[in-house]
Amino acid sequence: MGRPFEAAFPSAASDDGPRREVLEVDGLQGQSFGPVTFTLERGEVVGIAGAEGNGQPQLFDCLAGRTPPRAGRVACEGRELTLVSVHEAL
Repeated sequence: MGRPFEAAFPSAASDDGPRREVLEVDGLQGQSFGPVTFTLERGEVVGIAGAEGNGQPQLFDCLAGRTPPRAGRVACEGRELTLVSVHEAL
């Protein structure tokens, strides 16, 4: 309250560090969603939106390792993840 939004959440573009992919999702498919492709770079914040029933919770379950994907690939900082467990996803 009373502070500019940018003070609490500085823009990723203002960061002087090199841009690099932190999370890369390529063609990820689950039982009720897919294919989903996106890349997150350091400093980015994104949201996943859609009408109810479009698979957003299932996408997050898949990314968190709670349910295995049917297809696609996920990499974190260049290292490919298998996402077979919550521990692996973390």
